[in-house]
This record gives sequence, structure tokens and C-alpha cells, in this order.
Amino acid sequence: MELQPFDSDDFLPPISPWTHWGGIILLGTFGVLVVLAGIIRYTPTVRVPVIAQPGGDIELVRSATSGIVERIVAQENQPIEQGEVIAYVDQSLLLKQKLNLQDRVSQFQRELNQVEQYVSNLDEQILTTLKSKVSRASRQKLDDLSVESAVIELTKSSPEVAQGFAQERRTLLKQRWEIEKQFVQSQRQLEQVTSLIGHQAIRAPIAGTIIQLDLPNPGQIVESDAIIAQMVPTRVPLVFTAWVAEQDISRIEINQQVNLQIAVYPFREYGILKGRVKRISLNGTTPQASARQTSKAYYEVLIQPERADLVKGDHRYSIYSGMKGTADILVTQETVLSWILKKAQWVSNY
Repeated sequence: MELQPFDSDDFLPPISPWTHWGGIILLGTFGVLVVLAGIIRYTPTVRVPVIAQPGGDIELVRSATSGIVERIVAQENQPIEQGEVIAYVDQSLLLKQKLNLQDRVSQFQRELNQVEQYVSNLDEQILTTLKSKVSRASRQKLDDLSVESAVIELTKSSPEVAQGFAQERRTLLKQRWEIEKQFVQSQRQLEQVTSLIGHQAIRAPIAGTIIQLDLPNPGQIVESDAIIAQMVPTRVPLVFTAWVAEQDISRIEINQQVNLQIAVYPFREYGILKGRVKRISLNGTTPQASARQTSKAYYEVLIQPERADLVKGDHRYSIYSGMKGTADILVTQETVLSWILKKAQWVSNY
């Protein structure tokens, strides 16, 4: 009797119909999912942090006077009309400075008059000395002679006397020039201080919103022409600046829709703010300082919101420059399968 050889598979239990059909169903389900993933399209988003900024030039507010800050009226992020008071300044220091300058101007005027008198007396003495040393016939010619020419003529007969007169006259003229210079300088300072007196209130030069106050604390001194605030004019729109990583920038296009969430206004209560991409920078920038060292480049993207406030019930809540949030940029539609493949490729690259 001949024995039949055994195969290892002969010892395995037979596959039940449930297992057989279950495998077919799983395989079919997977195939259907792959087909659906290649057909179904959705709109992916790129989520980036944003910060609100003015979309135009910022107006620098300068102090029109100097003195001690008495009281600060305005606050940051406060809308303000042209001419409204930002702060009040105590001008007692300016008044004291004005009195001191008036005294200095008067003193220099007296010194200048005194030196002028000395020069006039010396010139008369020079001409008198020269006339005493010439003949009567020559004295008539000296009437129209200048003092400088008289000194030269006197040198011919009395060189030592002429040299003494010349030295003394040079000293007086130099002294007069120095006093005149100080007199003019003090007069200009007095005019400047006088023009500042009366401006006890620092006012807004334009209508807009104060985004930053740089005023000293009350009791401290503010100098004239010092920058005390930064304002965004009313006509300047509010924009959001976002920084998009280099692996996502190729998906960002002009006029793409953006959903903005403001950090201080939870979106579950205040909703979202819609906007659109308005500008994309051409060159990437590497952050100078970050929590971790990275060499990745980021691109600046400018987002224009549809409005500058959020509505909750009957109230409107303004959005101010400097507020932070999150932007979901709705990029071009793609299939679920292509999105999965891109993510897999991106993970494999890193």
C-alpha cells in the first residue's frame, strides 16, 4: 500500500465562507475608498499667525512745547479727532527760562552799548592825535579820512602810538563781535521760548487712532519737538500681516479667501472676520530670533479684511493695530488622495 505525501497546508483548517467574503468586502471597501479619495475634492487651508497693522504711513505726533507733563488724557488704541487734547503740560519752566533769557538779552545789550561807546571814543582819540601831528593845511584833508586810514597815516610819524591804538581797537572790535554773537543767539532763544508759551495742551494733528504713546510719566519733562505718540490716520485701512513657511507659499495666491480669528475675541462668541490675500512678498526672510534655531524662510503675506470690527449682538468690537490672531487661508481645491500623497512626500523629506 502506497502512502500519499502530506503538505504543510493540509494541517491548516479550511477557510470559512465568512472569512472569505469578509476579505472580499474589505478589499472592495478599500478600493472604493481609494476611488472616492481620487474623486472627492475639498478646500484645504493654510493656518498661519497674523498681526493687525496699519495699511499705510503712520503719523508721528511731536510735542509743540516743552515742560513738565501734568496730565495724560488720551490712551493707546483710542480714536481721536483732529485738535483733541492728548496731554497737558505745565509751562512754569518755560516762563522761568523766558525771564532768564530776557535778563541775558538786556545784559548783552548794555555791554554792547558800552563797547560801542569805547570804540567811538577811541576812534575820536585816534583822529585827534593824528590832527595834532600834522600841519593846519593837512587837517582839512583828515575830515573825510576813515579810522583805519588814520592809523596808517599816524604810523608814519608815531609808529609806536599807532601800534598801540591799532591793538586796542582790534581788542574792542573782537569783544564787540563776541557780544553781538551772544546777543543774537539769546534773542533767537527768547523768540523760540516765547513761541512755545501758550501751548499748554498737546493736541492731535490729524484724526485717527493712537497706536502708541511715548509720553513721559506725569511729573517728568517733555522736550519740544519730541515724538510723543504714533497715530494711524482715519483714512488708512487696517490690514493683517502673516508669515507663511516656504513649503506652503506655493499654495498661496492673490485674492484667496481668508478666515481670521482674533485672539482677544474668541471666535465661538464673536465669530470670524473674512478677508482676502492682497500681496505676497517675493523674497523669503529668515527670522532673526525665535524659540528654536531654524534656517527656514518665511514669506510675508498681506491680508485685507472686509471690515475692521466684529459684531456680537447689537455691539461692534473694533480691531486695533497690534492685535494678534490666526488666519486660515483657503487654498486651491484638491482631491483627498492628492493631499494624502503630498503629506506623505513632505514627511519623507523631513
